[in-house]
Amino acid sequence: MRWLSPRHVALAMLALTAAMPGAAAGDAAEGEAAARDLRCLECHERAVDGSPESGRYPRLAGQRYDYLVRQLRDFRDGRRRNDLMFVLARNLEDNEIQDLAAYFSSLAAGRGQGSAGLGLQLFQGGDPARGVPACASCHDAGIAGAPRIDGQHAPYLSSQLRAWRAGERGAAADGPMGSIAAPLSDADIDALADHISRR
Repeated sequence: MRWLSPRHVALAMLALTAAMPGAAAGDAAEGEAAARDLRCLECHERAVDGSPESGRYPRLAGQRYDYLVRQLRDFRDGRRRNDLMFVLARNLEDNEIQDLAAYFSSLAAGRGQGSAGLGLQLFQGGDPARGVPACASCHDAGIAGAPRIDGQHAPYLSSQLRAWRAGERGAAADGPMGSIAAPLSDADIDALADHISRR
């Protein structure tokens, strides 16, 4: 497998963002009302309460606005496969998506210290021999289109990395993640998820 340099990954992410329709900033207050009306918080607020099911749902607080807009459009338009999210998003107008993204991106997100070992090694340095770039080259660099992943639940991270590896994420708009995840072993994924969830 060909090595994906940070520059190649960054260019792929910039191309994704350039392909997105332009978006206004959105209204966070309207987004908060919509999140309550659409019952978004029943799952995504549960993602921070420490309940046994919390790891099933992603934490959205502090997530990047452009990433949230793209994911909601992908759910709505069927480019990212998730039956529940398709049902919830299928009737959303672009302005409602922008408002929801503005709300969730405006919330404070915590940050921890991470963990040591394999997860830290892969996150910071990748594995050039297997064509795995450092996660930090996009996710810590603020590359447009790359989501904020610090503090995300380990079970959710693991499930998404496994879905990318298996080609099941279903969104071509997610750029290079399929090829990045392809060479990762279960041990790699679990170590990465543990490290990222503690950051």
